[in-house]
Amino acid sequence: MSPAHVGLLALAAGAVAVVARNDAWLSHEANDEPSSFNQTLARAAQPLGNGGVVLPALAAFYGASILTGHIDDQEVIRELHCNCFVYVHGHSVGGTNPSLLKAMGYGNCVLALDTVFNREVLADGGVFFPRDEAVLAGEMQALEANPARVAELRQMGPERIRNNYTWEKIAGQYDTLFQEVAKR
Repeated sequence: MSPAHVGLLALAAGAVAVVARNDAWLSHEANDEPSSFNQTLARAAQPLGNGGVVLPALAAFYGASILTGHIDDQEVIRELHCNCFVYVHGHSVGGTNPSLLKAMGYGNCVLALDTVFNREVLADGGVFFPRDEAVLAGEMQALEANPARVAELRQMGPERIRNNYTWEKIAGQYDTLFQEVAKR
């Protein structure tokens, strides 16, 4: 997959993101604890004068690679989402994940770990993969080869957010639930 096509990728439970932008690969931790993935990358990295690092193995194929560390700035995160090819959601713990909703809202094409929670949130608006790197790579290649499918999935996320995840709808569902519980 070429860096021109790959954008934001969130990998594994640590929500590491790899971003290709202007032929530079960026890696961003979504939490404060470095994942084993980023720790491995950091061991292979060579420091740059500007505080970033370059990964020689990736640089030979993709150009400059920079490990950014944790990013708090929501404008930067928005920019990364808005300029990506695909968002890979690797979270496996339950519930409606805010990172997944954010990716959908920004119109990302979403590849998600196949869990009941991710299926409930995405419905048919994403591509699901098991905990298998080869399958994930195959799904990414299939999407890269099918721009029409990527465009379709990008439109489905914001639509699903508008139809299912508004404050009014969620508050109404809670109100109904609380009224039912109060009747017991």
